[in-house]
Amino acid sequence: MSALLASWDKEIDFLCGVGPTTDPRPELTPTCMLSACLTCHCDLSELPAPKGGEWASDTSCPGCGRWYFVMGRPQPSSLDCHAGSGSEADREPSGSKKNSLRNFGREVLEELLGPACVKRERREWARYPMSAPVVGVPLDADGRPICEAIALTLLNISEGGLSAMARQAIPGNAIVIDFASAGCPSFQKIGRICWCETAHGITKFGCEFRDPSSLTETRTGVDSTP
Repeated sequence: MSALLASWDKEIDFLCGVGPTTDPRPELTPTCMLSACLTCHCDLSELPAPKGGEWASDTSCPGCGRWYFVMGRPQPSSLDCHAGSGSEADREPSGSKKNSLRNFGREVLEELLGPACVKRERREWARYPMSAPVVGVPLDADGRPICEAIALTLLNISEGGLSAMARQAIPGNAIVIDFASAGCPSFQKIGRICWCETAHGITKFGCEFRDPSSLTETRTGVDSTP
């Protein structure tokens, strides 16, 4: 009789098209905190990473000024200061604007899978199917959090973007993905949501890693099926 009962995990896999997945590097340890700053290596290990169901706010590294989203209620003065500027995690050196979309996901891809992982296949980004916990912070067009952070399951990732699923709707046009719970603390990427579909209470979406200045672009190709 038990064999006839539906498995919730199998149902989720069916709804989200989860098949064979790529395992992250075994030495990665999930955490709920940031670690060292990715720019100046300043110790940020006392800062809590965004958490599903809790508000997130931005804070800057005391060593270099690079800023991160952390768990905490947003402060209006902080948001006004950074409005429209996005996360320093996604900024490129001056003069590299032409190729700014090319390598946005490279550092987190190499952290998850190792530096030897294939980045491109047949002139396209190599996409790796995964099943790893991450956290998303939905943003408005000015880079402000618009609701509590959302617990996500990473479904696949490439240099150019990722797709993920949640057990709730995903509001807004842009989202910051925090990878601490996947074992990559301090790794955060801004993505523009390209498509989104909801069925049976499960929302699946895809986003492109973007330059923060592009957050004002409108959301296109979104399927808001209830």
